Amino acid sequence: MTTARPALDSHAARIPPSAPSRAATATATQDELGRLRALCVHDLSTGAFNRRHLEMLAESEWTRALRHRRPLSILIFEPAAEVDGGEALPERTLARIAYNVQAMLRGGGDALGRYDQCRFAVLLPETDADGTRLMAERLRRAVSRPVSDSTIGPIRALIGAATLRETCAGEKGWRGAMELAENALARAHRLHDPMVLIEVAAPVTRWPVT
Repeated sequence: MTTARPALDSHAARIPPSAPSRAATATATQDELGRLRALCVHDLSTGAFNRRHLEMLAESEWTRALRHRRPLSILIFEPAAEVDGGEALPERTLARIAYNVQAMLRGGGDALGRYDQCRFAVLLPETDADGTRLMAERLRRAVSRPVSDSTIGPIRALIGAATLRETCAGEKGWRGAMELAENALARAHRLHDPMVLIEVAAPVTRWPVT
């Protein structure tokens, strides 16, 4: 009897995990994969899409806009304290601003991404110049909502925007719209204008500014 004991123990050690154990392991693996996917497409500090993923979405939406002859708009905005001391807003404040902006976006493809350290971009499919102006005003209000850190004071948003009409095909495509929105934002800085909009109404080789 004593000689059979080790064999029984060895056999018991080879018993595969129970079904609940396998299910728990699979769930944990799926959770980890989901976390890794989120890290690949989101900015860790604010929860907005990272720039790489935003540009992938812009490429996809621009292709769809050309196919269906629909407009596409892009907003680039920079939140800043009303009393500008030359310092960047803390990450916790940017995270709250991103949360507020996410809440005002529509369904159907609107996307918020972190453009760089201080700026964000919003992709607006199926949105013409009038719709872009409305969304820019909603964005301005979302950014100016009170944040948890009361030491910063009121926050404003400088906004640059570009609208590509369905006829504006060309080599630059959505990248040209990004450039125009950046130029509009730079103009807003120079003029201290809270909102500067640019509409593209011709092929990208001309880029008229209004």
